[in-house]
Amino acid sequence: MEKKLKIFLSLILTLLSLLLISGALWLQPEAGALLDKDQDYLSTLALKIEKIPQERRKKAMLLRLGLEGPLTPGGSAFHTKLLKLAGGVPGVFGGADNGLAPVTSEQWRKFAPDFVYTVSSEYSAVQKLMERPEWRGVPAVKNGRIVPFADELVSQASEYAGYFASWLASEMYPDEFADEKNLVHPMKITGERPLSIDVPYVRQARIVESVIMDFTHKTLLVDFERPQRIISTNSGQLDGVMTVGNSYSPPQTWSIYHKLGFERSQSDLLQTLGLDETVSSVMVTGADMDNAAVKTASYRDMTVTAVVTAGVESNALRTSKDTGAWYEPGTINILVMTNHRLTDRALARAIVTITEAKTAALWDMDIRSAQTRAENPATGTGTDTVVVVSGEGVPLNGSGGHAKMGELIAGAVHQAVREALLKQNGKAPRRGVAERLRERGIYAAHMPPDCAPQMEALLLSPDSTARGFMEAAFSVSDAFVMGQVSDLRSFNAWALAVASETAGRPVEKLEDLFNGTRVPEVLDTALDALLTGIKKRDKP
Repeated sequence: MEKKLKIFLSLILTLLSLLLISGALWLQPEAGALLDKDQDYLSTLALKIEKIPQERRKKAMLLRLGLEGPLTPGGSAFHTKLLKLAGGVPGVFGGADNGLAPVTSEQWRKFAPDFVYTVSSEYSAVQKLMERPEWRGVPAVKNGRIVPFADELVSQASEYAGYFASWLASEMYPDEFADEKNLVHPMKITGERPLSIDVPYVRQARIVESVIMDFTHKTLLVDFERPQRIISTNSGQLDGVMTVGNSYSPPQTWSIYHKLGFERSQSDLLQTLGLDETVSSVMVTGADMDNAAVKTASYRDMTVTAVVTAGVESNALRTSKDTGAWYEPGTINILVMTNHRLTDRALARAIVTITEAKTAALWDMDIRSAQTRAENPATGTGTDTVVVVSGEGVPLNGSGGHAKMGELIAGAVHQAVREALLKQNGKAPRRGVAERLRERGIYAAHMPPDCAPQMEALLLSPDSTARGFMEAAFSVSDAFVMGQVSDLRSFNAWALAVASETAGRPVEKLEDLFNGTRVPEVLDTALDALLTGIKKRDKP
């Protein structure tokens, strides 16, 4: 009873903190719903953590990198409390301090964490630190349990604390969360709403919400009037299919499904939704079904409908350049339905057309590889899935780029991918230079402290040519990395001219002021040009 009371009190204190943190949100009509949802996360989390014996709790910590070395939250800091809610045993390196405290290698080895998390923007640098002998001998490093999370989740307390705490707990305790004996809610459907898809042989389309492994899933289901033939990159070519779909698995379940495997997790999903696996084909993704894009393209009697979800933050990649070392939800999932029957040849060829249209959309929007973001534009993610429904009506044998059907498929997919990326990741086709720099792993911390604010102002100024220069540098850099540009003398002369213009006086040589890592030569030159110009400006 005392243990449950402590959990309840901890929950109340956290909710009170959330009310203070999110006080301004009460001015918005959605604020109450957000906090109610977060309370549900915290309530479920408390019950799940209660099932984990104290002797199996993980020593855990948040690790950040400052100018003077590794840092971690003090004893009364928000993330220390968050770790306790997630079932972790935090190490206290700064007493009761509310801020970040330095961590020495001796303290690190003495605490010997089982689990460490950090922000995505510092993950590469943290991994580099862990290569040193004095840092690599702890369980978290030996077992590969250093996990990155999005900067916006980690860097500030927010109304999503319960969401993040439950995600953090699932990463710390994948075995316990995957054990059915530890479930606190039955797996069941909790609601559904209709989705408008105008395809002749579609009986109904809907988004179904369900609780699976204690967390809410959202599944887009398309039911047919009659059995259909499909081709799926998950399950191959199938006949007699009555339902196709796309299911969002929340981040709290990703480590669970890694543990259970695709077959088991798919079986749980279909069983909960009441679907017969012999006549159903459902894709899975980490992109929310609320962000699905539906696009239609038509020509005379031909119509194509594409339904797309897209998430590229965690595992966008450049095929032929990046490594295939892990599986992480993110995923661009594409469902295509036509009002004509596609022959086997056209059905298979449609996958190529869809893939080309998807990659074209990513390149048009300058989506970067998550592994080599500074060097490479993405061609897709590591877990993309395609389903094409053969359909009914007059048979068509062509779906390639020269066929009218191929043109319609490509157009609908291209539009839908762009819209889905805007909905899911906020990726507008034309984004600011500062945002595109961050997408390449280039941050203010990589610049001299006295230059960073001026750099931002320079890139935002409508009167400055710096923005156009950096936009051109992005394109020249990609072309140089691909070997399409070999002579940089004209670009280097332009960079020197930009430095002089920025400084307001002649600059004879660029200074080496940008200190980021893994940045191609062109971007390094462009950044040094602007920073040199800022440094050499006449001071008032």
